[in-house]
Amino acid sequence: MQQTPGKIAGHLLLAGFYLLASLRYVPDQAIATLVATLSHLLSALPMTIGATILLVALLKRITGHPLVITLIFRLFCTLGIAMELLYGLYDYLSRHQPPGGP
Repeated sequence: MQQTPGKIAGHLLLAGFYLLASLRYVPDQAIATLVATLSHLLSALPMTIGATILLVALLKRITGHPLVITLIFRLFCTLGIAMELLYGLYDYLSRHQPPGGP
């Protein structure tokens, strides 16, 4: 299967959006932002990889055919973005709780 420039650009855009969703911004501190983002990626990637492996195994069993690597990459990035949305909501809500809890 031939990769067109449009498909390659789409994959790069999806990977860039995943990294943007993984960003942990620390105001006015670029190094702290980089360290927090890398630390978060190292803790979140195993769960995303595991969810991708389970989904790929399920889809392979349902279809009976192995999946193309580009589809697996798109599934990984899509699952990663969804998980990062949930992580971000949890992080935001846990940091902005009033003192003493709800």
